[in-house]
Amino acid sequence: MALIVGHVIAVINHGDAIWHGTMDAPQWAKVAVTFLVPYTVSTVSSVLAVLERNVPRDTMGDMDANAKTHPTRLGL
Repeated sequence: MALIVGHVIAVINHGDAIWHGTMDAPQWAKVAVTFLVPYTVSTVSSVLAVLERNVPRDTMGDMDANAKTHPTRLGL
């Protein structure tokens, strides 16, 4: 998914320079970072979903109480 989203974002942000062949090293570095953003978001979301799924049901109780102590409740 990161490859698809990364390509779309790269073309939106740098399409003209890529098309005209005027990309320089710093711009290519920015394109590389562009691919890391959706990869990072996807990976963090997946890890949090797995952690959330592994929380025993009896400990989920009051969301306000768990939000203070459980990292997945904090949105981290």
